[in-house]
Amino acid sequence: MRGAAIALGLTALAACVSSQPRVREVSRPAAQAVGPGYVVRPGDTLSGIAAGHGVAMRALAAANGIAPPYLIRVGQRLAIPRRASTTSRPVVQPLPRPAPSYSPRPPAQATAAAPRLVWPADGPVIERFGEGADPRGIAISAHAGAAVRAAAAGTVTFAGEEPQRYGRLVLVDHGGGWVSAYGHLGKLVVRSGERVRAGARLGFVGPSPTRDARLHFELRRDNQAVDPLPLLPARF
Repeated sequence: MRGAAIALGLTALAACVSSQPRVREVSRPAAQAVGPGYVVRPGDTLSGIAAGHGVAMRALAAANGIAPPYLIRVGQRLAIPRRASTTSRPVVQPLPRPAPSYSPRPPAQATAAAPRLVWPADGPVIERFGEGADPRGIAISAHAGAAVRAAAAGTVTFAGEEPQRYGRLVLVDHGGGWVSAYGHLGKLVVRSGERVRAGARLGFVGPSPTRDARLHFELRRDNQAVDPLPLLPARF
């Protein structure tokens, strides 16, 4: 009888256990989660915001769906990525990417605060600001392999590939909200984080299979593209 009772008890226990839902734990790779947001203020740059929050600029750009050349606008809310636990998946909701904006001329107050510029490359301007395929900058005709120089002293915040529009691209932060961009380069000779002086070599103009070689040059003030020609020295 005692054996039968034990067998009956084990059978009941098994039935009770089998009636409970089974939960299978799944280990997930480490990722990023979204931390508190940040609202862009005048003078902010994406690299400066990233440095202030202790995150990589590329991680901040990826978290907000921002592609090079990393244009942001005053009042835009950014999600700040932070390190998450090793069992969570990324929960990143990209914010809508703002439409590119440009001004036909620098505002008077912006011109007064502009850094002193030098020409980033030798050669004539073949596309002016507001014209051509990319109206946010100017195109300077130059032979492939021609030197590309920093238009003013500053810190390189990006030096790498941007295949959608600029090819090999260099961004230089000059402080005070001023950033210059150099697109369609062939070879780069600087790295992110490097300090450069005005006229320092950044790289060389790259060849183009579809058109004459050229340098695409942009100047931005508080993340808005402005015409660099009035700020560049006159050529005689």
